[in-house]
Amino acid sequence: AQAGRGQESTEEYAVTVAASLAKHFLGANRSLGLIAFGEHHEVVPSDRGGRQQLKIFESLAVVRASGHTPLGEIIAAESFRFGRNSTIIVVTSSTEEAWVKGLQQLVNRGVRGVAVVLDPTTFGGRNSPILAVSLLAAAGITNYIIRRGESIRDTLLFGNGGMGR
Repeated sequence: AQAGRGQESTEEYAVTVAASLAKHFLGANRSLGLIAFGEHHEVVPSDRGGRQQLKIFESLAVVRASGHTPLGEIIAAESFRFGRNSTIIVVTSSTEEAWVKGLQQLVNRGVRGVAVVLDPTTFGGRNSPILAVSLLAAAGITNYIIRRGESIRDTLLFGNGGMGR
């Protein structure tokens, strides 16, 4: 079982990862948007600047990981938003294969794909992300594994080959 929000849950980590990425890329004057499917479908279209960061942070503050739509279906349904030379960063604790295949289809279309996988076993879950991570690696999709207690900032932005380079 996962701890509630604010108690080092995968939900809290995912929100922190998304907020960290937003701050990083918007601080570098990159265009960034947000798509989240939980209790509600949240979409913040791509834009840049401080106002965009505020919009994304406001959406992240209310998002809850209680949706029932599989991530693979969400990626397929939202794929029209990503053109060639854009980047999709998937932040998830899902260990299902279908979302990896959906991300791979986008990559095959010329979209750059990156996955940040929260290891559910370090949050009290039973399913290991090893198969999903192996499939990502086999497809040549950049991926990062975040484990409970690890520094998100160090893993994503300043680790070996991190996004901050």
